Amino acid sequence: MKNNSIPHAFIQRMDAMGVSTSDIAKSLDVSPRTVRYWQSGKCAPHLNPPQSAALCVLLQCSIFDLAGYFEEERQAA
Repeated sequence: MKNNSIPHAFIQRMDAMGVSTSDIAKSLDVSPRTVRYWQSGKCAPHLNPPQSAALCVLLQCSIFDLAGYFEEERQAA
């Protein structure tokens, strides 16, 4: 999946909340490279429930908002 509309909603939300790639990687126990793939649109996250909850806390959003941040990438694929 490739997204040419950077920054997309995920990056915008990270910026708005002052959350870094490293913050997300540490909180979700994934590599920073994985988060950068999400940011680039190369892939969407495949999170388990605790990771989803942690990301929602970091981004101060609902699970529905979180899904929406990646919806445009899924539709573009």
